[in-house]
Amino acid sequence: AVSIAGSVTINAISGGTTAALRHDTVVLGTGDALVHAEDTSSIFAIAGGLSLSVATGKQGSSTALAAGVAIAVNNLSTGVSAELEDSNVSWGSGGSGELVVEAINDRSIGAYTLAGAVSVASGTQGQGVAGAGAASGSINQITGDTMAEVHNSTIVVPGAVTVHASDTSGITAG
Repeated sequence: AVSIAGSVTINAISGGTTAALRHDTVVLGTGDALVHAEDTSSIFAIAGGLSLSVATGKQGSSTALAAGVAIAVNNLSTGVSAELEDSNVSWGSGGSGELVVEAINDRSIGAYTLAGAVSVASGTQGQGVAGAGAASGSINQITGDTMAEVHNSTIVVPGAVTVHASDTSGITAG
């Protein structure tokens, strides 16, 4: 008896997220100005393969082979940018507020693969042969830039100016 089982998962996400104020003039009375871009893309993949083979015989030979394979391929390729470009931002007389330009990347991949194989051969007279093999694995990749920037702009802010970019992307595989 021969038994083969397997599974393959292929997952991909690509793209970009941008928040921008470009080529403009903004005058605020009061309150905060926020240019915020965020990406929370995620992939969750489970792949499994289990194989069972049994061969029996009272007289003569018995042969049993089993193989199980599980593979997961995951690719997350996204970028995030928050931009203030070629613009004038100010608050009117007596106004209050802060300027925040922020880009956040919090992408995740969760990949779990499992493979198993069982083979049983039985022979009361003669030969009994059994063979089993199993393999599992995953390939996971996260790529992309995270940028927060202010350039070629005039800013008159009564409060704080924060330009912040963070990437807390992560991969969990098992």
